[in-house]
This record gives sequence, structure tokens and C-alpha cells, in this order.
Amino acid sequence: MTDTDLPPRLSRLTFHGPLSEARAARAVDRLIRTKPATLLDIGCGWGELMLRILEALPGASGLGAGRKGGRRALSCPQG
Repeated sequence: MTDTDLPPRLSRLTFHGPLSEARAARAVDRLIRTKPATLLDIGCGWGELMLRILEALPGASGLGAGRKGGRRALSCPQG
């Protein structure tokens, strides 16, 4: 069996961890109350939560750092 014979990993997950849609929405609501200009997401997986926060905060920017050594710098334009 080769890797191409296997089903795609994690293809049905929104988050790279046990986080429900409802819990993610509550976390975003709490985090955006202070209107941060910059976000640091350590252990960000593929960055879904940071992307949702940035979407809710026009003009904010974010840096995600994961265990695999990858980094992702993101920002959302104003309005």
C-alpha cells in the first residue's frame, strides 16, 4: 500500500483539534472584544481560528507558529 492508496488525512476537519464550531465562535467573540491589532497564534495548526479572528477584526494582522517549524503571517485589509 502506498500513500496514494490512503484516504486524505484530516479532510473532514475544520480545526486541527477537538474544537466545535460553537466553541470556536465563542472564543472568537471573546477574543475580539479587546480589538487587538496583532495576533500571535502558537501551535496554530492550519490557522483556522486565527483566520476567523482576523476576519472579524479588519486591519489586524497575525502570526501563526506551529510545531513543524512553519510560520504563517496574515493580515486582513481594512473594511
